[in-house]
Amino acid sequence: MRLIPSCAALVFLVFGTACSEVDGVAPPVPKPEVNTDDRGSVEVAPRRVSFGAAAPGESVARTFRLTNNSAHPAQVFVGRSSQSEFVSEQSGSFTIAAGETMAVDVAFTGNELGAYLASIDVEACAGGCRTTVELTAAVGSDKIRCEPYLDFGSVGIDSCANGTLRCTNDHLQREMFSIEVSSNVDSDVSIVGPIPTSIGPRDSTDVHLSFCPSELGGYESQLLVGAQEIRVTAFVLGPQKLKCDPTSLDFIDIPRGARQTVRCENQGLSPITITELAIEGGFSAYGAPVTVAPFATAGIDVEVWQNAPVSTQGDLSIITDHLETGTVLIYLREIR
Repeated sequence: MRLIPSCAALVFLVFGTACSEVDGVAPPVPKPEVNTDDRGSVEVAPRRVSFGAAAPGESVARTFRLTNNSAHPAQVFVGRSSQSEFVSEQSGSFTIAAGETMAVDVAFTGNELGAYLASIDVEACAGGCRTTVELTAAVGSDKIRCEPYLDFGSVGIDSCANGTLRCTNDHLQREMFSIEVSSNVDSDVSIVGPIPTSIGPRDSTDVHLSFCPSELGGYESQLLVGAQEIRVTAFVLGPQKLKCDPTSLDFIDIPRGARQTVRCENQGLSPITITELAIEGGFSAYGAPVTVAPFATAGIDVEVWQNAPVSTQGDLSIITDHLETGTVLIYLREIR
């Protein structure tokens, strides 16, 4: 004979509702409705979390949030970090009430110098809606001092600008050197050429960077150099009308006084005046001021003048009176 549970035995499961039996079958236990089908109802933000730069052994904490935008509870699963240096206390299955937000706290601690990249997967919709949160950090020496700010100025949307960051080791022993670009847009900033892995005592190094924008308007991101965060800014203008080619010049084992030419074409419908040439490094430039008529071309000559015994680098700034064009930058290298 099969035993039917009594009403008294069910009262704890039914949470005080009336108990009845129909044809010997106990009434079902009501359960709260949980959202497992509304795809996209759980918002994860931000999806890229930068922990900045830290010294070896230093802990840095950051938070990302899960928001339930649906009208009923949502079941989510927060995975563990793919790298042991990133640790979250909120790992496992959770239910987020309708309209509520859950914070996921992550701590980073790195002992080895270099850049770190990890991820945490967040699943909703019964496993059908996976979002990956990217985690980045860098560990470097806190004994290296760099310029705290790098501004690329006004840059055309269809061009690139070059910038230089000087970093100095003020201590009496060689220090490890690491650099990472952490952008809030994407990889618009990149490192040009090789960078050293260490800096000698009381020595300095220049890091050359290129900015190739993808969106109009103000731009801001960060460079992580050792344990220091460097602010990077620029303002992106509309399409440039003055096109200069090539955008970089290499002088390889050539004598002092040798010249190469940068040709600048006005692709607009009104004249553009190159008002000034600004140059750094062991180079000279000639050809300004000059007014370039529509669809005409002007040549800018660049000359090596110092005949340095070692390789040198510099920039040529072609400054114009055209608002959208602004300044065109040419990257220069003398290679020995």
